[in-house]
Amino acid sequence: MLNKFAFLERRVYDRTGLAPTQENNHGGLAERSGRFPQTVVSISSREAGMRILVVGIIVALIAGAVAADEVVLQSGDSVTGTVQGDHLEIETSSGRLRVPYSSLKQLTSTGDGAVTLELVDGSSIQGRPLAENVNVRQSLFDRVVPLREVRAVRWDPPKVTVPASTPVPLELIRTLNSRSAQTGASVEYCVTQPVKVDGKTVIANHAPAWGEVLGTSSGHNVGRGDKLALLAKAVAAVDGSEIPLHGTYDVAGGFNAGAVVAGGVFGLLAEGNPAEAGFGARFDGQTDREVSVALTASPPSPAITARQLDCDDYYSVLTGDFVPAERLRRSRGFAPVPQPLRVSVPLLPLLSSKERSQKSVPLGSLRMEDLSITTVVLEIDPQRRGGADLQVTAEILVRPSVDRRVNLDYQLVVGDQAIKAAKQSGIKAAEGKVKVAKTKIELSGEQLAALLASADPRLRISMTAIED
Repeated sequence: MLNKFAFLERRVYDRTGLAPTQENNHGGLAERSGRFPQTVVSISSREAGMRILVVGIIVALIAGAVAADEVVLQSGDSVTGTVQGDHLEIETSSGRLRVPYSSLKQLTSTGDGAVTLELVDGSSIQGRPLAENVNVRQSLFDRVVPLREVRAVRWDPPKVTVPASTPVPLELIRTLNSRSAQTGASVEYCVTQPVKVDGKTVIANHAPAWGEVLGTSSGHNVGRGDKLALLAKAVAAVDGSEIPLHGTYDVAGGFNAGAVVAGGVFGLLAEGNPAEAGFGARFDGQTDREVSVALTASPPSPAITARQLDCDDYYSVLTGDFVPAERLRRSRGFAPVPQPLRVSVPLLPLLSSKERSQKSVPLGSLRMEDLSITTVVLEIDPQRRGGADLQVTAEILVRPSVDRRVNLDYQLVVGDQAIKAAKQSGIKAAEGKVKVAKTKIELSGEQLAALLASADPRLRISMTAIED
C-alpha cells in the first residue's frame, strides 16, 4: 500500500545544493534547494502525525492566548483561559445578587473574603461571593483556583466578528453646498438603524459616523450643474471603537436651462445650479474590512463622545424636543428644523440674583427654515414684595425670503412642570432684518421660590411663523 507520507521518508541532497534528488521507490517530488546541504533527512509517517498533533496543540495554545479571561493570584502569577459558568452570586448588604458574567469587567479582592465587582457600565458592587473556587478552562485542561488565592479576575468581553462590506445605513445631519464646501472638510453622519451580526448589535441606532468632502466641481459648460461627492470613513461601534468604512454619496446640481435660453450663445458659458446634499440624505456605507467588536460598552474617546452629542441633538430636534442652549455652538450650525423651533435656556445663576442683572444667550446656530433667534437677553429685576420681573428680549432674524409673522411662547419650567407661561403673537419680522421682541414675565414670590428650589430651572422658548 502506498504510504501517503512516502514523499517525506527520505530525501538525499547533493552537498553542493544544486542538484538534490530523491531516493525512494514510491516516487515523489524533485526539488531544487540550496538551504539544506545535509545528506539524509528521514521522517516516518508516525513522526509526521505526531508533528501535526504538536503543531495543532501550539496553534490552540496561541489561539487561547489571543483573547481570554485572566485570574491574577495573590502571588502575582496569572492564569488565563475562560472562567466557567455564566454568573456570579454575591452576598451584599442589600441581599443576595446574581450578576451575569456578561456585565462583569473585573473582580478585585478587598481582603477577608470580600470583593468589589466592577461592571461594564461603570458601576460597582461590594460583597462576598458565595462560590469558593474559580474554574478556568484552558486549552488542554481545567484549573480550579481557590478564591482565597485570587487577587483579581478580569473578564475578556465576548466579541463578534463584523464581516467586511457589512452595510451601515447613514444619514447626513448637515446641509452641504458645492459652492461653500471645501474638499477634505469634515462631514458628520448618524446611523439610522442598528447594525446586527448574528442577532447581536455591533453598531447602535443613532451612533455617530464621519467622513469628509471628497470633492466638488462647478458646471461651467452649457449650464450644467455642479457636483458634490461625500465620503464615509468610520463609524463608532458599541464598544467605543472605530470601524473603518468606505462608500460615497454623490449629488449633482440641475441643468440651468434658463441661463441658456436667456443668454443665447453667451448663455452656453453660464454656470449651472449648485449641488446640495441636504440634511436627512441617506445612503449606505460599508465596513472596510473584517473587524472584531466587543459586546460590552466601554467609555468612548472624547471625539466620539462629541459626535454622539451631535447625533443626539439632531434627532432631538427632529422629534420636537427642546434643544438645550448649552449644546449650541457658534462654530456649528444645526440643520434647519421643522416648525416649531424649540430651545430651552438655563435660568441659574441669573434667577438667584439679588440685584437687577442680565445675561445674553446666543442661539443663532439653530434655525427654523429661514428664521432664527440670534440671541435671547434675559434680565431679572427682583421686587421688594418677594417676586421678580423677568424680561425676555428675543432678536429674530429673517433671512432673505419673505416677511414673516412670528409667534413666541415662553414657559418657565421645573422639569416638565410649568411654573409660569407667557405668549407674544403676530410679531412682524421683515426679511433681511433683525426684529427685537420684548416680553415681561412677572413672577410671584411663590413662583420664584419654586423655580429656585430646582437645580435646573429653565426657560422654554417655542417659535412658529407664517408668511406675512
